[in-house]
Amino acid sequence: MLRVLVVDDYVPATQAIAQLLRIAGHVVATTYTAQGIVDIAVEFQPAVVLLDISLNGPDDGLAVAGLLRAEPRLDGLVLVAMTGRHDAELETQIAAAGFDHYLLKPVGFDEIEAILSAMPVRGAPGTKGQ
Repeated sequence: MLRVLVVDDYVPATQAIAQLLRIAGHVVATTYTAQGIVDIAVEFQPAVVLLDISLNGPDDGLAVAGLLRAEPRLDGLVLVAMTGRHDAELETQIAAAGFDHYLLKPVGFDEIEAILSAMPVRGAPGTKGQ
């Protein structure tokens, strides 16, 4: 079981991913904007953030990744980029922003579960974090 934060402005997809993660036994939080994302992540202490690159608003997913990586209380966080766009320039930007994984939308749940199942349990209820 892992703590997973899903950040995507497309509400139906966010809710569907969150529900599948909960069924799989993970603890899940969601948000549909980048507003207050660092505070949300610090409070929730996820092991993984599934982050849409094309968030609406002043901060896109690349900017959000930078904010999350700059927060020392989120050390060890695994960032997973999700996007419907695929090109070499974006892949370079995703890597430079500090993402650990990159998934092309529409994301299959098996792709998400493959990433999660390869991780050690961190921050699940009843654990002391890492």
